[in-house]
Amino acid sequence: MAYLSPLLHDPSVASLVPSSKYIAERVVEAVSPERAGVVVELGPGEGVITHRLLRALPPSGRLLAVERNRDFMPALRQISDPRLNAVEGDAGALGCHMARAGLLRADAVVSGVPMSLLDLAGRRRILEAVRNALKADGRFVAYQVTPKLIPLLKERFRRVEVRFELRNFPPLFVFSCRR
Repeated sequence: MAYLSPLLHDPSVASLVPSSKYIAERVVEAVSPERAGVVVELGPGEGVITHRLLRALPPSGRLLAVERNRDFMPALRQISDPRLNAVEGDAGALGCHMARAGLLRADAVVSGVPMSLLDLAGRRRILEAVRNALKADGRFVAYQVTPKLIPLLKERFRRVEVRFELRNFPPLFVFSCRR
């Protein structure tokens, strides 16, 4: 599916193309899903990173993918893996999505939500939902076009690491945070 149609219908879609294999690897490396029981992915789009997370997730693991844009849902629902639960909804309502899926806390949350396109209140709402969803030593990994999110991350997480992946269009910052 081309990203042009979703981009035209939803200004919160931040890219014309899916994530590259390089950004997917960088994100999955930061998440360490092989040691996780529960991973949540916010804004999975067509599921490039979703597929990679599932390859690394243990057989007993669970992946909750929350996508706001209904144009991407058919691609996510075509992924045939019993560990995946793809739902249409808002990232700020993460707690509700987790409760409906029977999940108490996440070992890791991955976000491709383009935070720079949200107002400050929207960014704060999502980051609070993420922090509340994570286990005590949980990881939050976000990939973003700008470093604009760093101050808000440092307010909410005890450790924030920043890496940059040039082999993606557009190039992205990857923030790896510990609760």
